[in-house]
This record gives sequence, C-alpha cells and structure tokens, in this order.
Amino acid sequence: MYRINPRRTERLDDIYRLHKEGKSTKEITDFMNQKYGTTLRTNRPYYPELIWVTLDKYKKHKERLLDYEETIEEVFFEYVDIKKNTLPEEFIMSNFL
Repeated sequence: MYRINPRRTERLDDIYRLHKEGKSTKEITDFMNQKYGTTLRTNRPYYPELIWVTLDKYKKHKERLLDYEETIEEVFFEYVDIKKNTLPEEFIMSNFL
C-alpha cells in the first residue's frame, strides 16, 4: 500500500483542517506560506490553485480508502501424483553414440 511521507502528511493535515474550518484557498495559502514558506517538492511558495488541487486529490484519496476492501477466500489444492518414467539405459546410450 502506498504511504505518504510524514512531512507531507503534516502539511496535508494542516490544509485539510483549515478547509474543514471553512477557510478559503487564499487564507490557507497565506497560512501555509507563513508556517512552511515553500512546498516540499518545488521549493516555491504555495498558491491557491495548488491548495485547491491538493484538497481535491486528498478528498479522492480518502474516498478510495473508504472503498478499500480485503477479502480472504479459501484455497484448495489438488494433489496430483506424478510418476516419473525412466527411459531404458540402452535407449539413452544409443542416442549418444
């Protein structure tokens, strides 16, 4: 399963928490730039479109986690007895001569 870097998780949690509090993307952008300065990947300041896309992807990620389902099924193995046929030594020797 895919795991998110803890440093990114902290930032995602901040963005999502502020979104849940009703903050606009501009307000979230200002907060993130004051607290962190730049993004982790590009070392550029946060901007509203990035916050919007981040929230959109994060919401979809959370939905996928809710839809995740594991099933365990019973597996049956069939025993097959394989008998080795040995070739006569005369046959093997005749092919090499």
